[in-house]
Amino acid sequence: MNKNLVNEINAAFKKVRVVNYDLSDLAARLSIPDKNANKYSRGCCNVIAGDERYPGAAELACLATERIGAGYTKLYTHASNVKDLAVALASEPATSFFNINKKNISHSGKHAFVVGPGFTPYHVMEIELVKKVLKFADCRVVVDGGALSALSFRSVRKIIQRRAKQGLQTVITPHMGEAFHIAKALNIVKCRKQMKNVSIVKLCFIMSYLLNCCVVL
Repeated sequence: MNKNLVNEINAAFKKVRVVNYDLSDLAARLSIPDKNANKYSRGCCNVIAGDERYPGAAELACLATERIGAGYTKLYTHASNVKDLAVALASEPATSFFNINKKNISHSGKHAFVVGPGFTPYHVMEIELVKKVLKFADCRVVVDGGALSALSFRSVRKIIQRRAKQGLQTVITPHMGEAFHIAKALNIVKCRKQMKNVSIVKLCFIMSYLLNCCVVL
């Protein structure tokens, strides 16, 4: 990063107020559905997960979305997983990655997307899926797992920044290993040793500042 950008980030970080939450604080912030809520008013979570190597990730992601309160869940997964997951998990039958297109990504109403659990990092076809979802989804998108490798590409980072300008939130959920690759792509660090010199709070802030997204690390 150039010196001016570093100074800009440091000045912005000085204004950050760090708040610590325990589990009870977080639980209190969960949205509890109204007693008259139905699956449509609670919205749909579209899960794009599980390549041929990791079908279990698709299963866990769907169970998580329904447990957290999604009205219903749609699963898009690798074609080899569809038969086993077709009726076992999501509110609607699972379908293949090949059925993802602009029409069924663009939604009005209460929708969200989760993309990446059970993806293989840097898999060409899966990175194209990530791009497609980020480009056309007009709702919140959570980027997780192997899909985070797509952030190594400038074209994907630009799509996320463009979404922010449109008022669309993107959430990324890296562990420290994945965060390193993102930080390296953003020129925050050059090697893993440098990660030890950056606090987790500041690392989250810098990634969020540069990408215009929410970082959960």
